[in-house]
Amino acid sequence: MVDGKERINAGFSWLETGLLRETIISLPGLTLYANGDKAEFEKILDNLIADEQERLFRRTTQVESPLRLTDTIQQYIHFGADEKHVWKKYGETLKGIIESYAPGCRKEVTMHPNGLLWAQMDGVALSWMNAYVHGRPVTERAGYQVETNAFWYNALCFAIDMEAKYGPEGSAFVAKWTPIRDLVKENFQPTFWKPEWGYLADYVGNGPVDPAVRPNQLFAACLDYCPIDEELKSDIVATIKTELLTKRGIRTLSPRNEAYRGVYEGSQIERDLAYHQGCAFPALLAPYIDLLFKMMGSTFYKKAEYLVEGFYQDINKHGVGLFSELYDGDPPHEPHGAISCACSTSALLRIDYIMNQYKEVKK
Repeated sequence: MVDGKERINAGFSWLETGLLRETIISLPGLTLYANGDKAEFEKILDNLIADEQERLFRRTTQVESPLRLTDTIQQYIHFGADEKHVWKKYGETLKGIIESYAPGCRKEVTMHPNGLLWAQMDGVALSWMNAYVHGRPVTERAGYQVETNAFWYNALCFAIDMEAKYGPEGSAFVAKWTPIRDLVKENFQPTFWKPEWGYLADYVGNGPVDPAVRPNQLFAACLDYCPIDEELKSDIVATIKTELLTKRGIRTLSPRNEAYRGVYEGSQIERDLAYHQGCAFPALLAPYIDLLFKMMGSTFYKKAEYLVEGFYQDINKHGVGLFSELYDGDPPHEPHGAISCACSTSALLRIDYIMNQYKEVKK
């Protein structure tokens, strides 16, 4: 509670309270999946929207974060919220976010004629992979980012469908953005899919396409609205399983990459170089497990158990009874970062909720 308003603390002991990305990611887990508190969900979301007008609608270095809000709203509806109520309350916010990515609205990211979003500011990390060394981003990723454009497509599809259902007849928003949605669908897969690799490019910039295997491609497969062909999901999952999946989350870079750093230790510079170059994040495990259950049903239950049991085995190792922000990419996957992380805790609560649904199915 800050200034009489309820917000989420991103993590103890040094992460801040009320951060945009961390709140959007962790909100469903800490409210809906924890104890089913829909009122708390809306309260915190309302405070976030009121606090973050600048980042949501005008400028931010977290270019994918405003678009992630659609996924959070979709999880709320899947949990049982009335979709008409949700759209009436949050539709203008979600439509306003989409409008803010039109050409000329934001300096850090804009929509190109092919419908895709291009993010670029020299020397600025415009994604969640935002560690810096000597004032320069470790992973700048300037250009078309795969997760940003996956969230973009998901946001467009959801907003168009909801506005068509619950908005005014002959909605100008639907007429304006439907052709853009179709452009994104048409151009996403040819831009990012590399048949010779068998996975999606992490980003496509002005130079040669970087073949680095990273987890951001997961969001092209796991969101409600998918911009890739259904058969490609299996290839993406296979790549993530082979190169990125660990017993403490999903690595940020494949160990086969020469830039990979499997241990988060040493000086601040050494740790920043490892942060998104091999560290495993529990927050990435929730959408992965959700996707695999959707693909495989209850047969995935034992594997899901295997992927989460380790967190409870070392729950007192880094902070007593707490889930850490990140883990070493290399075994034995020691915990690091914030000793109590909202995104990690939320992910494990979401996974537990999903597993309970499939446990009931098995019975």
